[in-house]
Amino acid sequence: RDWRSAAAAFAARRRPGGEGGQRARGTMDAATKLPDHLRGPFLQELEEMQIRDQFKLNTRLGEHCFRDCVTTFRSKNLAPDEEKCIKNCAGAFLKMSRRVAERFSEIQMQEQQQQMQQLNPQ
Repeated sequence: RDWRSAAAAFAARRRPGGEGGQRARGTMDAATKLPDHLRGPFLQELEEMQIRDQFKLNTRLGEHCFRDCVTTFRSKNLAPDEEKCIKNCAGAFLKMSRRVAERFSEIQMQEQQQQMQQLNPQ
């Protein structure tokens, strides 16, 4: 399979409801085994897919907070209660995103430690 289909499979595994980080890491491990002329485009496509996913996520956040918080259209400015609601909504999203990233990092570190222990049993 070419690098584009492998990149798409990797991104699908990283999305919520995907097949999980274990296979995604397997794809990254496989990327290191690609020939040099394919590895660069593969990794570049992965990075671009991650950026697109982040843009989509931010767009959904904006739509969600707007839908939940903006109730009047009397002026071009937000009402104070709408502005407060949007700040709270976005703040909650950022806290959640930060926590998910921290947890993902913790899991990765644990798995790396397990792999090291398997490679160097005592």
